[in-house]
Amino acid sequence: MRTNNKWIRPYLNGYRIGGWAANVGNVGYKCDVQPEHAYTDAVKNSVAGFAEIAVDPINTILAPDVATGVFELCNSGLGTYDYMIAYGAPGEPITGNPMFAWRFEQAGYEADPGSGFVMANIALSTTFVTNNPAVLGGYGSPWGVLAHADGAETAANTAIGIDDWGAVTLPNRGGLFFWHLFSSDGTVTLSLEEASTNSNGSFGALSGATSGSITAAVLPKSGQVALSNTAAVKRYIRWQMAKGTASTATFALGWIRGR
Repeated sequence: MRTNNKWIRPYLNGYRIGGWAANVGNVGYKCDVQPEHAYTDAVKNSVAGFAEIAVDPINTILAPDVATGVFELCNSGLGTYDYMIAYGAPGEPITGNPMFAWRFEQAGYEADPGSGFVMANIALSTTFVTNNPAVLGGYGSPWGVLAHADGAETAANTAIGIDDWGAVTLPNRGGLFFWHLFSSDGTVTLSLEEASTNSNGSFGALSGATSGSITAAVLPKSGQVALSNTAAVKRYIRWQMAKGTASTATFALGWIRGR
């Protein structure tokens, strides 16, 4: 994939923070690598240790005069955040593009004087959050695909889905469902469906991959759902929306298949 930084779209607890964020840094996972060798070995070996989810501070513009911005969301330093980054390839991110997502605790909020303006750095802890269902479920990779790119929907999905695995034997290792609801005018349920054949009539609900009914009384909202890491998930995945009292909803969904 070749793209440009301008097509990065970060989301934090249902907020689009791309209008404040100047740099999200490096994200992903890494392993401690320890050298290992005996006296008579001609070449040193290395042994990879435990993996750690890696996330750099989010570098944002300090804008405390905004009613519902990043400053208001993060200045207390007490938050637990559903963090998702969509990568357009190239252009605005679309369904099927790469996505990073995880749940983090906030580790700091610092002002950083720049050249004529002030930035703020939001540090996120790489220590796993105890109420993060991904950790409790045994998942370790923060990389997946966009199941629904940021956009508005007014009706249920009848389109085909995405193939995030390919025509090889699928391991029964579940997955992680992430959702960010930016706006709606009533109650709505966001979910994923699965199918073995990529046609509308073949799709059915992916058990457990649902936000439940979300009220529009307090928005935006976000969430993360971990399926059992032994659950069988079919090859094709697509987004779904069930309207309660809402006539429209604007959201982004992410999916990480268990490996």
